[in-house]
Amino acid sequence: MINSHVVQISSYINPITKFGKIGKIHSIFTHSINIQIGYHLVNIGCFENYLSCFGMNIPENILQSIIHSVGKNEIVKFSNDYLYFYTKDGIKKISLVDSNIVDLKINAFSQFPKAELKKVLKILERKKLDQRIGLPNNSLFKTFTEEMTTFKNLNIEQVVTWLLGRGKGLTPSGDDILCGYIFILLLVGKATNYLSNFIEQIISNLSLTTDVSKAYLICATQGYVNSKVYQLYESLKNHDLKNIDRELNSILNIGHTSGNDLSYGIELGILASLNTPESMKGANNEK
Repeated sequence: MINSHVVQISSYINPITKFGKIGKIHSIFTHSINIQIGYHLVNIGCFENYLSCFGMNIPENILQSIIHSVGKNEIVKFSNDYLYFYTKDGIKKISLVDSNIVDLKINAFSQFPKAELKKVLKILERKKLDQRIGLPNNSLFKTFTEEMTTFKNLNIEQVVTWLLGRGKGLTPSGDDILCGYIFILLLVGKATNYLSNFIEQIISNLSLTTDVSKAYLICATQGYVNSKVYQLYESLKNHDLKNIDRELNSILNIGHTSGNDLSYGIELGILASLNTPESMKGANNEK
């Protein structure tokens, strides 16, 4: 559970100065701000039940005070104990002294959770996500998703470059699908060479998508996920699926179509992990 009254910081951006000490306002929204530091983004939000993989949550009243005072490209300074926003109303300071670091890094399982993944897959398939995502479910899309799940006639570069940046919004649907897909393949630790090539193609072609999506994809390739996906990871890791429907519905509720897109990527990743040829599997044992 994310506590909206305490500063929460994703483990990905800890320490907060890891990317540098001077940033600028990249984008401003109703409930969050993105700060650019070099090539990286840090998201400052005020969400009760959600923490971005590259973000922090602060109390809503403090964030709203900043949102109403800052403009795009204005300076933000980072220190280990404070954030300083240089606004039209003067310097606004956020204390990080009593902040909580939230672990959002996933690790591959030592054994393949076949039964658990099949249960998740069954639930996701019932939701008919291919009809709810932000991309048209046309013949070309079906061809690429079949390649991603069966590995037949697979051209990794073609699949990745087709999905990257495809769709509307700050996080195009194709990118959200890729994030969900990578999450599962990293989780199960299979198709190691395939996954390495897949990630390499994503990193090499990030110019095809938005700055915000780049940040999510970079996190995904390094094994960092948002707090809702991390809860799913914890349940799978602990073989505890009693709340799995609620957790999946929570992911589905992210954004306009982002939750559907991300969940469909998870579905594709599960299918791929279950269909991985023996010659492509990693070192993990399978039960």
